[in-house]
Amino acid sequence: MPRIGFDNVYYAKLLTDDIAACKATYGPLKRLKGAIKAGVEHSSDSATLDSDDHVSDIVTGYGSTSVTLDLRDLTPEAACDLQGHTLSAAGGVIRSAADNAPFVALVYRSLKSDGTYQYCVLYKGKFQLVGSNAETKKKGGVTFQTPSLKGDFIARDCDGRYEYYVDESPESAEEIESWFDQVPEAMAA
Repeated sequence: MPRIGFDNVYYAKLLTDDIAACKATYGPLKRLKGAIKAGVEHSSDSATLDSDDHVSDIVTGYGSTSVTLDLRDLTPEAACDLQGHTLSAAGGVIRSAADNAPFVALVYRSLKSDGTYQYCVLYKGKFQLVGSNAETKKKGGVTFQTPSLKGDFIARDCDGRYEYYVDESPESAEEIESWFDQVPEAMAA
């Protein structure tokens, strides 16, 4: 089914990605209000093997995922959380050359044309610095300027997972009931 909507965008800081324990842990989910649009592009790496004067094998593997989020607004707290900045006592954003964006998970859902949702989580990524635009009001109209976030997501070290999505159905009802309580993990079949 085609997707016709996008809402309920959350993020959570990745606290641990432990290979030895084969476990990832996250902080609490925090909402990014005002979802407008998400662009998610997966890239892969591919290699071919030539033998007997032709291509005899192709191996393709996951590379990374690029994400662009358009939001109604990006609060100072969210900007600090996602980009490693410091929140001032007055509620402003202090940017420093030493800032380092933390790894985060991104959780959201998309409305499909049949009225059901697809639920998605990207497990490990960092968001880049965002700029801002400002434009004068024009006679007879207003042009909205909204923030865009750009991020790159990769596979977790502990288990190699980079994304999980599930469509709303009777089989997924239990799982999606708590989708926005914490970073979702796939239930075993």
